[in-house]
Amino acid sequence: MIGSKGLLVFAGSVAVAGTAWSSNAATEGNLAAIAPHRALSSIRTQHVAIIVTPRVVPEYDSASITVNGLAGARSVEVRMLGASGIRGTLLPWIKLHRQRRTWRARLPQPVLPGIYPIKLRSVPSHSAQNEIVYLRVYDGGTDFQPLFVAPEEVAAWWATQIAGGSLVAVRRWHRTDFDHRLSSLHRVFVIAYDPSGDPASPDKLGAWITAVKEGYHGKWHLLEASTTPP
Repeated sequence: MIGSKGLLVFAGSVAVAGTAWSSNAATEGNLAAIAPHRALSSIRTQHVAIIVTPRVVPEYDSASITVNGLAGARSVEVRMLGASGIRGTLLPWIKLHRQRRTWRARLPQPVLPGIYPIKLRSVPSHSAQNEIVYLRVYDGGTDFQPLFVAPEEVAAWWATQIAGGSLVAVRRWHRTDFDHRLSSLHRVFVIAYDPSGDPASPDKLGAWITAVKEGYHGKWHLLEASTTPP
């Protein structure tokens, strides 16, 4: 995460990597920070339990997954949706290993921070595959950022509360080909803001803000901010 010092300065009109700016719909006045509420990364349905331990891992670390209640299955596999490997391709299905009546595996490490829904499949198939558990790859403190209804509000909050300025413009940033994170759970914005808080100032700063959603039915919070595209 970055503060308000040492950021790239744009003199006069604002432009980043040839991007034209659009006016921002999110303002400081409509920010709606909500106290964080975090669910455990486990579900139980029809006597099937899927547990990810730990629920949050830092980058370059890994987690384990345990599935109980599928003792009669011949095989069990899981996949982290949207997770990229070191070669920039999607991580494959991971086979779980039977330990008596339990299935276990070590999850591979996604190369990008974010939240990854875990899909389950088994032979024979089971209804538990429709339930969602997540692996979160977060830096320390990310899990406790304030929550917002819209991802644009995350960018506005960062510009005002972290950088200490005022948001001038925000535009959605098109991600690279190796970034397969689900767009329904991740949004990247390039923003222009005035560190002095004066919109009439001729000089603006630029930053890239990545917002993450705490599950399909959750709210948005800051994942990372940088002076270069993620």
